[in-house]
Amino acid sequence: MKKTKLFLFLILLTLIVLTITSCQPNQTTHQFENNNQDQIKIAAISDIHGQLEKLNQVTTYINNNQDIKAILVAGDLVNNEKFSKRGIKYDDKLEAIKVLELLAKTNLPILVIPGNHENIDNYNYAIKKAKQSNPNLIDMHQIRLFQSNYFNVISIPGYTDKRYSAPNAFIATPLYIKQTKNYISKITNNKPTILLSHGAAKTTNPGPSTTYQNQDVGNQEIKQLMQQANIKFNIAGNIHEAGGLAVDINNNKITPNQLTSSLILNAGFLENWKLINNKQSKGMFTILTIKDNQISYEIINLK
Repeated sequence: MKKTKLFLFLILLTLIVLTITSCQPNQTTHQFENNNQDQIKIAAISDIHGQLEKLNQVTTYINNNQDIKAILVAGDLVNNEKFSKRGIKYDDKLEAIKVLELLAKTNLPILVIPGNHENIDNYNYAIKKAKQSNPNLIDMHQIRLFQSNYFNVISIPGYTDKRYSAPNAFIATPLYIKQTKNYISKITNNKPTILLSHGAAKTTNPGPSTTYQNQDVGNQEIKQLMQQANIKFNIAGNIHEAGGLAVDINNNKITPNQLTSSLILNAGFLENWKLINNKQSKGMFTILTIKDNQISYEIINLK
């Protein structure tokens, strides 16, 4: 009898936990105040890897350009030297907190996901800690849908390939990506929707996921999600040497400042890196201009 009661109690407790979990919000809305009513500018950045001095250049630029209204961060806040095998070993929790706090000082909405360098426990700790004094940080690992009066963002946090991910990194499995389509039905406006992911959708060379070996390592499931859910825009990072490269959903090359109704873009990185065109870069980020249902991008190279 006691075992039966204990069993029933455990079932009831499980149902309560599941109910509480299912009721937790996984979407949010935001109203931008914008004097330029027909368009809005937002910054996009990826692969910060703890480069605080360079990130300070980024935030200084953003602070000096008041028309920028939000920042998208496509993962890899930290370097995780044990995983990357480069750089000086640094505490990942502290590094992530410093990155998040520096971004938050812009006082803009910061939409952030983890990449393949983050231990997900460290990421969760850091963003929870940073959010205590910075409510403008929006954890798109938990908040999967962001809606606003100018654009929407749906997230695919983490990375799709476990082979190239840090221990205990969040892995976006094919099923997880497929289920992301459910958030499309929750959108209540007709604004352009941006898919924020660490790795880009599958494209052709040269594109936002082209490696030194001239191989495209973009994700086919993300590409299928975009096609099936009619998502026209994907902002990502991950492959440093492809920083700043962009194509549309049909693999046509998109150049900076070209207004387009479809865009798959590598938003850049903050480490010193050689690009696939053999040019040396000190890092870059991008500024997106969203007008009606089209987007253009501008590359900002660091010095």
